[in-house]
Amino acid sequence: KYKNTLQVLDKKGFRYFFATIKHKDLDMKISKKRGFLYDGEEFYFKVKSKKSGFVSIITVYEDGTVSTLLRNIPIKKNRVENLPDKDFESIPEAGLIQRGVETYDMYVVIYSKKRLYLDEFAYADSELINEEKYKNFDRLIEFLNGKVYSNLKVVTKPRI
Repeated sequence: KYKNTLQVLDKKGFRYFFATIKHKDLDMKISKKRGFLYDGEEFYFKVKSKKSGFVSIITVYEDGTVSTLLRNIPIKKNRVENLPDKDFESIPEAGLIQRGVETYDMYVVIYSKKRLYLDEFAYADSELINEEKYKNFDRLIEFLNGKVYSNLKVVTKPRI
C-alpha cells in the first residue's frame, strides 16, 4: 500500500520482500554455521551493533504475520551478543507453517537509542498467530522507516 494505492500480492510476489539486507552499523546472524534450520531445532541470534543502546528482533512469517521475538534488549557497542541469552525464559525454535513443507522467515533486528513501543505487533510464542490483524507487514515497513535495522532471511527445512 502506498497512499491511496493498494496492490494485492500473491505468495510468489510477496516472497521477494524476504531477503538478507545488512546495515553497516548493525549485524545479525543465526547461531548455526549453515544458512538454514531444521524443524524443531533451537537457535539464537548473534547480534553486533556499532553503538550501545537497545535491540529488538521481529519475525515475519511467509504468510505476512509479524510478531516480536525480543523487545528492547540492552546491547553494548562492538560486542557480539547472543540473543536470547541463557537466562531468557525461552529459546527460539525453528518451525514449519505446514507439516513437511519447507518454509522461510525474515528476522529483523532493530537498533534504537531508547526503548521502542512495539505493541502493534503480536508476541511470538509456541503457537502460530493466525489472526488476520497480525498479517501487518505493511505496518512493519512503515514502522522501520528512518530506523537502523538489518534483515536476515532464514529457511526452515523439514527433518527427513
